[in-house]
Amino acid sequence: MVNLPRVALVAFVPVLFLLTACGGELGPTQQPAVRVGPELADLGVKLRALQADQCQTVPADTVFGDCERFVTEVVNLSASVRTATATTPRAGDVAAAADKLATAGDDYQRRQCGVSTPAPDAGTCARDLTTVRDTLTGLGSIIDQLAGH
Repeated sequence: MVNLPRVALVAFVPVLFLLTACGGELGPTQQPAVRVGPELADLGVKLRALQADQCQTVPADTVFGDCERFVTEVVNLSASVRTATATTPRAGDVAAAADKLATAGDDYQRRQCGVSTPAPDAGTCARDLTTVRDTLTGLGSIIDQLAGH
């Protein structure tokens, strides 16, 4: 005859040991292995990727209609750079660039420059994209200076 409480105890004890052995790994004194939030170096990588995009390298008057996502990513990047550099000596310059990018990005989107129908004004949209591009280049210079490049 099988003693059910004894079988349950024999099965439960190893599980209990396993759980108590792992329990110390997640205690309140443990620090997360990964930092939360973007680092300036990570943002620099993203910025260099955007600088290689066709929306940054091809003439603005021929590519402006394909750059909706590019403009959105640049504006989002500038907000992250602003946060990451808030305590640096160039915080004011970064904030000014981020504001200029936000305005140019809003203008580009408000004018529906990334929409093919109805056809947006090419000159105005190319100017908006050029402002985004030039400001991105300036922001890249600031990041390079802060990173010591």
